[in-house]
Amino acid sequence: SDQDADPIYPSLGCGIDELENRDAIFVVGSNLRREAPIIAHRVRKAATAGGKVSFASGREHDYYFDTHEYLSGAGLVELLAGVAVAAADGKSLPDNVVGLCKGVTASSAQKAVAASLAAAENGHIVLGNIAGRHGAYSAVRALAAAIGELTGSGFGSLSEGSNSAGASLAGVLPHRNAGGEARDKQGLAAADMLDSSLDAVLLLNIEPDADLLACEDAVSRLSQQGFVVALTPFVSDALRESADLLLPIGTFAESSGTYVNITGTWQSFGGVANPVGEARPAWKVLRVLGNLVEAEGFDYVTSEDVLDEARAHFGNVAADSTYRGNGKIDTPNGEDSPEAEIDTPMYEVDGLVRRATALQLTPEAQRSNGDES
Repeated sequence: SDQDADPIYPSLGCGIDELENRDAIFVVGSNLRREAPIIAHRVRKAATAGGKVSFASGREHDYYFDTHEYLSGAGLVELLAGVAVAAADGKSLPDNVVGLCKGVTASSAQKAVAASLAAAENGHIVLGNIAGRHGAYSAVRALAAAIGELTGSGFGSLSEGSNSAGASLAGVLPHRNAGGEARDKQGLAAADMLDSSLDAVLLLNIEPDADLLACEDAVSRLSQQGFVVALTPFVSDALRESADLLLPIGTFAESSGTYVNITGTWQSFGGVANPVGEARPAWKVLRVLGNLVEAEGFDYVTSEDVLDEARAHFGNVAADSTYRGNGKIDTPNGEDSPEAEIDTPMYEVDGLVRRATALQLTPEAQRSNGDES
């Protein structure tokens, strides 16, 4: 990804309730009803109120309202390049996407999407989770931002899970410290870690066979690292194979904490139950590990201590979806095809729902497993 172009954390670019008042919406790379049902409901309200809602994805997903246009059957870069060319309509394309649009001719459907956004008083473009997982995400995001610039539309994205915005804000990204400050020395992305020979790896609530999508053979690659510690609420064959040590932690429901959503809203909560057996909340395990290695700043007594420090350090950082990239992208920086798109079923997103028998017996789960009966 073009790291300089990345937002500090994923941001929708408007209030969730404001989506229903948009008169044109373009959703890119998203199975929206499964990824974010509440936002899908707001988009549906916009459509039923007369807004023109269009989609672009490698394959079509079901929506219970009339869509303006549905671009599919090709990679996201190819689909968006045509819309960008149509949106330019004689104007100059932004320099960073000129190479991606070279030789592209817009179809009638792509022209219709561009026209709906250009004619709108309040148009908006939303990048979904499929777009976020795309191998050519830099190109996808640059093209979507270019379309927004050319049509005067708002621009934003969904987050991967309930607190990836908060995690990004807290500084988990390899190129950003807490609050979005650039790191003096960049760290490694997940795929880079697995390609390296590391002395120690710590997994926090990750099941490598289901959660590490950045590379293939994550389990075997982890098993070749020096020493792997997994903080996990569950035991699985994949964890037994890849990790040297399992430390039990509670699920998110068994801990107090705070989430930050895609509009920058901080939402604190209490644990609804105590962790089972010897399990402890993950933040407590991390604190004790910090104490054992005599790391500074691991003196927290409660999760509220962590929250207070976070608010003091970056609590005033506002959600900002502004695209800042200026590096030219001449070709897709990853595979661009419908087959390469990753659509994670809604009842497979984490270890808790993967083990929820009632959810796995629903028609939705059966369909995602290929059983249409």
